Amino acid sequence: MRKVVNTKIVIAWILPILCICNGHGMSNKKIIDLLLSEPDKELDVLSCEKDWEWQFDYATILEIDDKYVMYYRAVNFKRFPYQTYCRVTSLDGIHWERENVCKFNYEGSTDNNIITDRIDGVSVAYVDGIYWLIADRRWDENNKLVRGMLMFKSTDGVNFEQYDNFKVPYYCDSQNEILWDKTSKTFKIYLRSWYKCQNPMIDYHHTHKCYRSVSLLEIPNLDYTMPLNPSAFYLTGKTEPPSICEELSVVLQNMSLSEDFDIYCAYVNKYRKSLYIAYPINYYHTDDKSRGGKLDNDGYGTIGFWTSKDGRVFKEVKRDYITNGNKWIESCVGHVETKDMFIHYYIPFNNTHEERALKNTIRARIHYKNKKWKNR
Repeated sequence: MRKVVNTKIVIAWILPILCICNGHGMSNKKIIDLLLSEPDKELDVLSCEKDWEWQFDYATILEIDDKYVMYYRAVNFKRFPYQTYCRVTSLDGIHWERENVCKFNYEGSTDNNIITDRIDGVSVAYVDGIYWLIADRRWDENNKLVRGMLMFKSTDGVNFEQYDNFKVPYYCDSQNEILWDKTSKTFKIYLRSWYKCQNPMIDYHHTHKCYRSVSLLEIPNLDYTMPLNPSAFYLTGKTEPPSICEELSVVLQNMSLSEDFDIYCAYVNKYRKSLYIAYPINYYHTDDKSRGGKLDNDGYGTIGFWTSKDGRVFKEVKRDYITNGNKWIESCVGHVETKDMFIHYYIPFNNTHEERALKNTIRARIHYKNKKWKNR
């Protein structure tokens, strides 16, 4: 006698599994547990080898078709502007090659991987064949610094043109993040914001006595104009654009009642439809000379670990996720996932926030999903 299968029961049983175990078959909890464990391997994947590379920071990693692309800032204090933005590519996320993009004239030669030296505070998203680059400042033809949020567009990832339909009349300072979210079909743009310190338990050492935090601008497309708040907070003075203070929802901020730090950049990564992890810098302001701190806008940084189901509401899980004995440490926007492993990237510094850095590296933390890969 043939058995009749109740499809409603089967669907009801399978759906929760599909919702939890998507992508490469790992549940959200397993991903979190894996990433909170010590990495199986850690190694430098990019070192300051070129004349224009005195220091690395502000890196974005993207998966483009059958390869990975990384954009990073290279600082060189012997020229002005000090920074250039560069591009490298990889087939496995570990071995990176500098492409000669033949675009930028550096000391008489275009044999380099430099894209531009006109913008700063960059992160990049890739959506349906288009690269979208957000920056928080630029240098004009006279090398004068102009603050303000800017969007750029490119079809080849090398030649970017400003996209004037995106207008955010604020100055958000440092690496802001643009992320295309396929689940919500929106751009999630994580922007630097500020708020006044109201905690009497903290002796806060910083100009203006304000905390940095991260706020979220979420929009379906980049044809967008943000209205200017009549009572906007002019952190850097009335001659400069105001800073975001109460115009957007804050998604990352210092929740401690006693520790003196603020949140410096978001570094949100999306793993699954319902799993987002942020790796923000915890910026500790201190006059502890053993940690290298100076009172005004100096201190050291560690990386935190925050989780979210939607990229909007985050919960702090671990405060000092990565320290490694460095005075300053940055995560990177983006990561690499294969069927066998996760590769995450961070940038260590031997200097505090206000000191000039020595040559550093971009490092990879590798977590194997199956521990049999550990010794390969």
